[in-house]
Amino acid sequence: MECYVTSCSFTDQPFLLEQDKEFVLKFNLDYPGEVVLDLVASVPEGDWGTKGKESAFVTIYLNEEYNQDLILFYGAENFSYQRLLGRLDAGQHVVRLTFQKDKSSPNIKCISIKKAEIRQVRDTDPEIIFYKYAPIIYGRNLSDDYESVYTDTPLALYYYCDQHENLSMTVEYQIIFSHEDEGTPGPALMSRWGRTTDIEWVYRVKLDKYGKRIQGSEKVEEFQGPEHMTTNFKGKYALGEHPILQAATKNGNVSDHITSSYRFLLKPTLCHSRDVNREEVMNLHPWTYRVSAKEIQRQQNLEYPVNPQTPHLADKRFYLYIHSSKQSFKGEHRYGSAGFKVKLRNHHTWYSSTHDNHSFAYDGADGPFATTVKLPEGTKIGDIEEIVAYYVEFQSAPADYYIQVNGIRSAFLLNEEYLPKRPFIISKNVAILSPQQREVSLWRADDLESGT
Repeated sequence: MECYVTSCSFTDQPFLLEQDKEFVLKFNLDYPGEVVLDLVASVPEGDWGTKGKESAFVTIYLNEEYNQDLILFYGAENFSYQRLLGRLDAGQHVVRLTFQKDKSSPNIKCISIKKAEIRQVRDTDPEIIFYKYAPIIYGRNLSDDYESVYTDTPLALYYYCDQHENLSMTVEYQIIFSHEDEGTPGPALMSRWGRTTDIEWVYRVKLDKYGKRIQGSEKVEEFQGPEHMTTNFKGKYALGEHPILQAATKNGNVSDHITSSYRFLLKPTLCHSRDVNREEVMNLHPWTYRVSAKEIQRQQNLEYPVNPQTPHLADKRFYLYIHSSKQSFKGEHRYGSAGFKVKLRNHHTWYSSTHDNHSFAYDGADGPFATTVKLPEGTKIGDIEEIVAYYVEFQSAPADYYIQVNGIRSAFLLNEEYLPKRPFIISKNVAILSPQQREVSLWRADDLESGT
């Protein structure tokens, strides 16, 4: 549990951090542990969706030593940026922030600080293990020195904790990046993954029952390297026991070979369940939809007026976002997958998640998955009459092959601010799809399955 240490608020007038100025916060720790900095700030004139105004770059010093950097990407609105400062002993400490105009977007002149708070997770707290092994991520520098200032920036860090019979555990950290510049094209991202963020596992470590890294023949310490290759970690550690990695590709893969000069230590926000869609983490951090939408608007030519029958990428408010899960016969997912079709009231047209192109369908392993269905401009959740699951064929399957689609965990639209909008559609109906039974209705408006 995070314990409050101290804070500094500016209720009447925010603190403007400009070039050649600094913000200083002193604090005292009674116990050793991992320390959290929660900075509530905004960027005057900032806008992640506008070239030249994307973000502000702030460097954090701790006890007069370089700690990490902070990219403020949420524009002119106050936003809570939470970062780990690493493990600190008990005693007096000083954190100092400086604004780096030369590393910020060209039109950014300062940041506005509303509040700064220090919290701590003590060494004696059982949750400390999830904080102490969170990876330090150096920013990408493939095209220029500070790419994360304007593209594919890391937004949030969460983790899985897989328990083993001998009381050991494997902790896997995943990062949500604002987009991916290479890899799956935008239209396929929306169909296959239901998002344009890039969600990747970056670091995995096996711990004994005392929460310490396992050594010897049972050691597991890995990262997801280029080409999505699981790679043994042989890098260094800093700020305590945090492994050091770097964003090394344009699609969210990392390396333990460091060439960059700026880094981040994101706070792990939650322990996620493998039985639930990864995209549900975005619903818990709904602002991630907005940041990703702004990046897409800035970087790509979006289709307008929108044509729901084409796969071309459009404004993200024109899509129905669907979270579901599937189970293939004997776990064989190479034969086919599941897609979704949507029919609106008083319309005869069906709108498809794959646009009748099997290469757009989700082709991953069984379990939770997400997709979107592009709809006419102005569609409201109440306009939807029926949602159907359908069979997507990859190759000829055995006669007894089937795919079970386990209802709709949630289906929703985005509001004007690009945030998930209620009500959500929910269905517990199960669809059994096969080459012989290619479509099954999962939800109809008169089923009264709409969630709130």
